[in-house]
Amino acid sequence: MKCILLMILVFNLNAGLVLAANWEFVGATEGHQYYIDRTSIKRIGNKIRCWEYNNFDVPRFYSQSPYTSVVMFVEYDIEMKTCRILEIAGYSEKNKTGTNVFSDEYEGNKPKRIIPDTIGENIFEYILKFVKQTKSKKYKAI
Repeated sequence: MKCILLMILVFNLNAGLVLAANWEFVGATEGHQYYIDRTSIKRIGNKIRCWEYNNFDVPRFYSQSPYTSVVMFVEYDIEMKTCRILEIAGYSEKNKTGTNVFSDEYEGNKPKRIIPDTIGENIFEYILKFVKQTKSKKYKAI
């Protein structure tokens, strides 16, 4: 009986984590759509981390395997106006579905400047605005 209760508890926790994501469309360029998980946005000092995902209308390739969406854990530096990918995973279908084609961690990845007047700057500004709106509620520096 304890084993069954434990299995139910684990299933509910995992389902809650999946359902807790709040993906919001934040922009598009030709052939690409960009989304942010609002529930994942966390400010740590001058940095903001969050999950993003992108859909591609035309498949891209990783070691000859096609993928049409990626999920990324990204870190933005507010003062330096830079971003870097910490983790990434590619999927064969849009909306993070299908087969996992690749996944990688990039903890040592160097930050890249956010280029003005690009979708990258639009996403950065969206995240920054969200953090400023919710700053007093729950996104204090850790």
